[in-house]
Amino acid sequence: MKNYFFIDYESVHQNGMNGIEKLTENDKVIIFYTPANETLSFALYKKMISSDAVIELYRVQNGGKNAVNFQVCTFIGYILGNIPEAECHIISNDTSYEYVLNFWKERNTEISMSSDILKIIQKKSVVNAPALNAFEKILILFRLSEQDKLLLLDIIRKGEKMYSYSDCLYVKGEISRNFSPELYNAIKPYLLKGESL
Repeated sequence: MKNYFFIDYESVHQNGMNGIEKLTENDKVIIFYTPANETLSFALYKKMISSDAVIELYRVQNGGKNAVNFQVCTFIGYILGNIPEAECHIISNDTSYEYVLNFWKERNTEISMSSDILKIIQKKSVVNAPALNAFEKILILFRLSEQDKLLLLDIIRKGEKMYSYSDCLYVKGEISRNFSPELYNAIKPYLLKGESL
């Protein structure tokens, strides 16, 4: 699963990129900028090229009011429509994004927002600090609703009572059919080891 960082460069400028060097290959940074703010320092350039994250630049042609905001919001909708398990983060000081956060929260999808990347990284490490079992970690990664969690648990419990190869195929099929093959692949190692979920 990828973390997507949407940078409203018009709002945060270089300060918003603080922490980019700490990102991994599981992260993608998408920077939206306008002709009025397309400069960066050598220090930031060095941090960007040392980062393992994938970095994309989008030059917003129309520098009119809220042009960057509209494109950020559109891109978030595109990502979540195609990769529902993606974790999205908006890097901006613009409070109007709260409407977007609330829209997705009502649809059981959390989008975080901060003034820089490092604050998101630190917040995620605090959230992940408690000792979680494998199943809880998977639920967090895939952002399942309460109803989906119950369905997944039911499928897994049925699988624990089954022993034949065809029964294992049933579990794989049910998880893939109701969720995604990626979720089954995440759970599969724990099922094979017989670890408690």
